[in-house]
Amino acid sequence: MTAATMVGVAAASPASAAEYPGWEESSGRPHPVQDCAGTGRFSHLVGEDRCWYRVEAKEEVDGAPVPGNHVENCQGQGDLAIQLMNSYQVNQSRAYSEQYQVGFTISAVLEKILTLGVSANYTEGWTTTWGTANTVSEGVTATAKPGEKAWLEFIPKMVRSKGWVEAAYKDPVGPAGDTHREWYYPWRGAQEIVVDTPLKKDGLAVGTWVKKAVPCDAPAGTTPRTEAVAPAA
Repeated sequence: MTAATMVGVAAASPASAAEYPGWEESSGRPHPVQDCAGTGRFSHLVGEDRCWYRVEAKEEVDGAPVPGNHVENCQGQGDLAIQLMNSYQVNQSRAYSEQYQVGFTISAVLEKILTLGVSANYTEGWTTTWGTANTVSEGVTATAKPGEKAWLEFIPKMVRSKGWVEAAYKDPVGPAGDTHREWYYPWRGAQEIVVDTPLKKDGLAVGTWVKKAVPCDAPAGTTPRTEAVAPAA
């Protein structure tokens, strides 16, 4: 059964109970996400060729900053260079329910489904897919001024996809009187399943370098000063 066939079958009964969220175990309805991940009661009736992550919307967001080593220039009389590692790793791919704030177990099968759903190419030569991304540090320099503690941070650009999961079971499943082969979580057309993936160009993470600094005598919890860092030409 192809994905196109699946959509046709599902569209035939837009108000059916198969489109209800099946999150509660007591309902007797299957949980498509858990089953597709291989952790549900009916996982044996689905597989990577019978599960799809349908993306309804995408947006670009900033990921969590990836900090480097701190440099303390508290006794120095001149600027002190901030040394970088050869690269930083952006390892922030994740999938979760926006409404329930519940993360999903990412099995090998579910990872393939998410990868197929979120993978995309953009006209700027940017790409995104499930997984990690590295960034190079060559040409990125900053200094710690006398009397300050400073460090560099890389703020990765992420693609946030929002959609729903579709599962096509080999046999009808569900409570008595409400069995179907096609089930969705949480419903068809929803933007509930959120997947964040790093944006890349030429295989490297896309993002912005910034310098963070605080005075050496600043109390704990002081908000650091932020400066943009331009890579060397």
